[in-house]
Amino acid sequence: MKKRNPPPIPLEQLNRNSRLRETAIEVAKSETVSGLVPVEPTMTPSKNSNSMGGQLIPIARIRESRYQNRIFNQEADEFIAELAENIDSGELNSPILVRALPDGWYELIAGEHRVEAFKLNGQESIPAIVKEMGDIEAAKATVLDNVFHKPTSAFELFRGFKTLMDLGAYSSQGKLAKAVNLSSSEISRLFQFAKFPDVALEKLMEKPSAIGSNTADQLAAFCETNPELVNEAISKVVDGDLDQSRAVGWVRSKIAPKVAAESRIVTNAAGKTVFSVSSEKNSVQVKIHKQNVSAEIEQLIFDLLESKKDTL
Repeated sequence: MKKRNPPPIPLEQLNRNSRLRETAIEVAKSETVSGLVPVEPTMTPSKNSNSMGGQLIPIARIRESRYQNRIFNQEADEFIAELAENIDSGELNSPILVRALPDGWYELIAGEHRVEAFKLNGQESIPAIVKEMGDIEAAKATVLDNVFHKPTSAFELFRGFKTLMDLGAYSSQGKLAKAVNLSSSEISRLFQFAKFPDVALEKLMEKPSAIGSNTADQLAAFCETNPELVNEAISKVVDGDLDQSRAVGWVRSKIAPKVAAESRIVTNAAGKTVFSVSSEKNSVQVKIHKQNVSAEIEQLIFDLLESKKDTL
């Protein structure tokens, strides 16, 4: 299989992931997980699949992490297929990270792609580092591992950060922002996804990169009063029928459609229009259907309005 060139990563996303990767490594070190948060595997030919120190564990006894925030889609399947081909001809140079559960199973902390690649190759065991971890430590390791491995969408970041907040890993969004080296305003924008209706959140599972944090921040303002429109806008963006940059404008156009002017027409005995009066919002327009409007008609209109000036 010929390796595919990955799509270019926007500069803003690249800088953000670079900062998060550095932060994740520091957090891992501070929590005695140094060296245990694996990086993307490299292949070094070897007959010993366990030469780097991890113990072999049965794949059938591994459960997905309950704290997994990354959403696996078609792009992930393609990456796994390529990874499986590379693993088949070499060695997994970095073990997965798991924690042992009381029932004899293992909970996967980091290495979902590698596990799936081993399954695809028909292998029954995989090198792993087994570490004793509490729930908060396991959640941090899973979320931060995903954050710095590959470009992570705003929606996936929100899922992971919300998990950490729900577990009490951080007492405030401000402390979370400091821990992951993001601005408080960016964290606030990410958490606007929490205001989205369930239907919209479910739709984003199909394409998590469809909506960025800025768009989420603006759409959140309509979630309480017009949730159906938010659902429809998200659906259109995910399905490719509406560009993300136009989603907010689309919702606004549906909330306040252009109101057609109300017109009243006066005709003469011959059925010809003499004048019409139309109103739109706070303006009234009088149109005289005559080429030369006499000064008399103009004066009549002025006198009428002048007489009503104290009651208008």
